[in-house]
Amino acid sequence: MGHVAPAQQPRPPATMERSGEVLAHLRAGGGSTISRLAADLGIARSTVRQRLLHLAAEGLVEDGPAMSGHRGRPAQLVSFASGRHVVLAMHVGLTGSRVAVASLEGVIIDECLVETPVSAGPSAVLDELFRTLEGMRARAMPRSIVAGVGLALPSPSELMDFGPTGSISGAPWDEESVLQQVRDRFQAPALLDRDVSVMARAEYARLDPAPDVFACVKLGTLIDAAILVDGHPLRGAGNLAGQIGHLKIAGSDAMCSCGGRGCLNAVASGDALVRQMRAAGVAVDHVRDLVALVDQGHGQAVGAIREAGVHIGQALASLVTLLGPGSIMTWGYLSDTGSSLSAGIRAGLYADALPRSSAQVRIDQATLGDLTGVQGAVSMATEELLRPTVVDRYLTSGSWLAALPDG
Repeated sequence: MGHVAPAQQPRPPATMERSGEVLAHLRAGGGSTISRLAADLGIARSTVRQRLLHLAAEGLVEDGPAMSGHRGRPAQLVSFASGRHVVLAMHVGLTGSRVAVASLEGVIIDECLVETPVSAGPSAVLDELFRTLEGMRARAMPRSIVAGVGLALPSPSELMDFGPTGSISGAPWDEESVLQQVRDRFQAPALLDRDVSVMARAEYARLDPAPDVFACVKLGTLIDAAILVDGHPLRGAGNLAGQIGHLKIAGSDAMCSCGGRGCLNAVASGDALVRQMRAAGVAVDHVRDLVALVDQGHGQAVGAIREAGVHIGQALASLVTLLGPGSIMTWGYLSDTGSSLSAGIRAGLYADALPRSSAQVRIDQATLGDLTGVQGAVSMATEELLRPTVVDRYLTSGSWLAALPDG
């Protein structure tokens, strides 16, 4: 491509057409030459060159090393560049949230945990997350452009149910209001999904081979799950599919925040276990304290975790028998207790599931650990931002928000 000159203003939309397609081709192939792009896309070399100049002016492509050929002048390799643009991510948890700054390529540059619970209300939580992200971005890439923000929120029922007194203080967590606050603060598109769905997508992308049916189970303060079929989330009516935390556990009469009795959340969630340990005289304030006790070999804590695992396995047995997932990934504080929990899960699962179904499923801990949520949120955002039509609109308007106004 040679030395890049700034794109000429104004930018006629016609000269931008298929720029996003050129960029998508570069991303998929890890780089290419003008001649190869022209041949692959069936367009003229001059058209490819013009599109690359527009992309380069916005910092979306860059020259790579020259490629030696059999004859003539070496061809210039062109590749995707993401250094000028960043994606921000927020994974809001019930007792704390993780935020991250990532490149447009999807690589996390910096991340941290913000320990403000959702019970403080959306204004307090979002203000703290916004300030933290702005500080991280200023340190990591002070002159960067925010291309978009990915958000992972607990399910509406979790947000309604969880709090010191069973309800959230302050205003409710309205998703449209949250999205608008993010757009206003960063002047960038904002994309939102349930936290467990975002985590499922992040983990599914790393599976090889990928199963037809995949489940990601969040075992934290509360319990939730997402199910992917051929890589697509199973949403259900009202986006309520996967809420295994409200499956009934035989023999339990424990009151759940949903108003029912015997729900998995009421007997095996981190919140329930903390209450049980306190009632037994063990000093714990958070599920992290329980995990620490398990690590220390505390008898009561280990026993409570294993029993919780059995109940979780019983709930998973229904999912396994009905849908036959090839893989189940667990994530969250309880998942960090390792064999103490997993032994119980397998005991409950194998006792209650159809044997042929349970023999086919693989149960593992999430490979991305604490970063699962923010990595999934970053991937969700970049997937939308780098769609060819969105890239074309960005080049024409000079604004990611204008290119993806409903994002």
